[in-house]
Amino acid sequence: MMNSGEDRILRNVGPGGYFGEMALLANTPRNASVRALSNLTVMEIDKPTFIEMIRQNPKIAMSMFSTVVEWLRANDQMALSQLRDKQVLVESAYKELRYEEKRRSEFSTSVGARNPDSTHDSIRFYGVDPRWQHDRPRLADESG
Repeated sequence: MMNSGEDRILRNVGPGGYFGEMALLANTPRNASVRALSNLTVMEIDKPTFIEMIRQNPKIAMSMFSTVVEWLRANDQMALSQLRDKQVLVESAYKELRYEEKRRSEFSTSVGARNPDSTHDSIRFYGVDPRWQHDRPRLADESG
């Protein structure tokens, strides 16, 4: 699982499997957590023991490297697949926005075509048009 706040299964490890090797190999903090689905027994190996084990048996290192490369490729493919899914959602949202913008634009054009004096309507509403002066209340300092 990833530490980014989202649970995502990277792989299932069965009997004889291992995890945490990348942190030992790269000398970096771990980038995922492990959750057991059943009772299990684990053996913890510190870095000096791990390095010594690899020195004494290089076939272990080669096997681990091959396995890690497979896992990395699988994780990359999973990430790419998720990105493609999100890309489809984003493209769909943009398409919907373009459609709504076109509808809004057509509506605005259609309203403007039906009422070419629409800018003056807002002015008249506020009492600036002299034809409407008699309908608005007079202010105390206004003569008339």
